[in-house]
Amino acid sequence: MTDEQILGFTAKRFHLLQLVKRAVVAIPGKNIYPLLANFQVVVGDGRLQVTATDMELSVVSESELVVCSGSGTLLLPAKRFLEILTSAAEGDVSVKVSAGTASITAGTASWSLVLQSSEDYPLRPAVKDIAFTEVSRAKFLAALVLARSAASRDGTNPRLMAISISGGKVIAGSHVRLHRVILSGIVLPDIQIPIGAVDDLVRLLKDSSLEEIGIGEAEHDLAFRIGSDVFMSGKLASEYPDMEKRLLTPPLLSNKDELRVDKSDLVAAIKRVRITADAGSAAIGLRIVPGAIRVISQDQNHNTACEEIPAQWSHRQRLLVVNHEHLADLLGLAEGPQVLFVLGEDSGKRRSPLVLKDDKAGTAGVIGQLAVVLIELARVEAMSTGVVKAWMEDRGFGFITEDGGSDVFVHVKQLPQGVKQLQPDTRVMFEKKQTNRGVQAFGVMLDADSGPDDPPDFLTEKEFLRDLNGLLPPLREVHKQALLDIARDHGWVD
Repeated sequence: MTDEQILGFTAKRFHLLQLVKRAVVAIPGKNIYPLLANFQVVVGDGRLQVTATDMELSVVSESELVVCSGSGTLLLPAKRFLEILTSAAEGDVSVKVSAGTASITAGTASWSLVLQSSEDYPLRPAVKDIAFTEVSRAKFLAALVLARSAASRDGTNPRLMAISISGGKVIAGSHVRLHRVILSGIVLPDIQIPIGAVDDLVRLLKDSSLEEIGIGEAEHDLAFRIGSDVFMSGKLASEYPDMEKRLLTPPLLSNKDELRVDKSDLVAAIKRVRITADAGSAAIGLRIVPGAIRVISQDQNHNTACEEIPAQWSHRQRLLVVNHEHLADLLGLAEGPQVLFVLGEDSGKRRSPLVLKDDKAGTAGVIGQLAVVLIELARVEAMSTGVVKAWMEDRGFGFITEDGGSDVFVHVKQLPQGVKQLQPDTRVMFEKKQTNRGVQAFGVMLDADSGPDDPPDFLTEKEFLRDLNGLLPPLREVHKQALLDIARDHGWVD
């Protein structure tokens, strides 16, 4: 297009707005290269093509619901053009370009924008030259969502910052975990999608209702056709390593001990127990015994939590320490209500990884154990458990009936911070220590299940009246009896 030519297009405001909203996701947030803050708009042949790129990701949106005048290429400032369309009245929006200036009209409003030259805008692959393979949008989307949480994002190994698709397997992993999804019934090209592009691709796939999408390649780019839009991502510079062979295949072949647990039970227990997990390692412990799993945690301030859930396990007791975020992601691979894990034997300092298998869903995953916090969690796990037998509030002590054992003395000073008494039948954990007065309970903590259901602490009448001392004297003296009556009526005092 020369400065003497008049180039333009007219389309409905709603349609143009949807077109540029889909493309604007590729506009860079920082103004590193000013030309990239523009949409490249190609007009001609009865269609409009809008391109946005940050040189790593690109979106090309096309439409034939437009009336074109002339043919050529122009640049429109992306954020400003989007703002104009957002604020414009419904109806036709007309854009005419002449002598490097765009005149935009919508209803009774008009704008005049000075444009940058399109000559230096970076070239992107021509969509018409790309061959696409049609695949199921829903199946491809589901595989990306299941795999992406395991991909490396910290930059320590750039080769792992991707999702690998090869031989119908979708794989993502880091040096401590891996997710694998096998897609049956569809043919996928062998590609590696940079993790930086996956999140945007997932969002675009979720926004679409199409049954099929296209996947293709250019020399340096991957291309995904979603209806009239094409999403492009630069290819990785290096080959993705065989993480399946390195992390997943060995334990799948060697781990023989099966552990089955209800998925919803384990998910809920993780959510509760993780509250007191160490913030740095996100570690929780899984004590596996015949018939149960005890989920435990402890942070740097020695706050602890514990919850026991039923499980199917017929082997020797085991204590696993894992990252609770990785474990929650791993559980997402299980499709049914019950989860199957397989464990192997620990060998010296090498600890067997935890492997999840769901053959029906075609998924598998592995996470490694965290040995660094094993000692601390082992100490917590070794604590005794029991039920509060009685509590003498006026004397500040009580007794706990240990599971399978005898009654143990407990003093109020050994209760969690802020807790002044224990309610009978409350489940607790504690350390037993021999003192010159016999065995006593130390470091008492409530089971994760016990806290929310515990009845509130009630004030005695004496304590309630004591707390009134902070009120203004007239209010305290005149309304003391009335306030006490109200407290009794509501059960605030006993």
